[in-house]
Amino acid sequence: MLVDKKKYFLLFIKYFPIVQMMGILVNNVIYINYNTMMAYAIDYSIGTSLAVFVLLYLISYTFKFCLWHRLIITSNVFSSLIALYDSYTNTSRPDNITIIMVWIINCFFIILATLSHLREKQKDL
Repeated sequence: MLVDKKKYFLLFIKYFPIVQMMGILVNNVIYINYNTMMAYAIDYSIGTSLAVFVLLYLISYTFKFCLWHRLIITSNVFSSLIALYDSYTNTSRPDNITIIMVWIINCFFIILATLSHLREKQKDL
């Protein structure tokens, strides 16, 4: 029973940054274009705080997860920092540019994480 709980915990922690990334992207689009109340609900339920990122990094190193795991976490940090900067400053660029910047950064990190994961898999063969 305890072994099953540990397995589920590890699976949850391993894939949580991916779920978090999807939530951050959806949250940024909703916040900028549509409904701030819905965006706050998504933000609080998925969690984009600095404490969550630090916790995810610590867990990633503690359980010796692959590099791709930390790359996805780093992507989430950059996405959150861009959204935070955009929400606290009155920049003259349109909101769509901010969304495009976040999506480009996430795509870049997804490509890096995929290449890293494929390299790890090839080493195992």
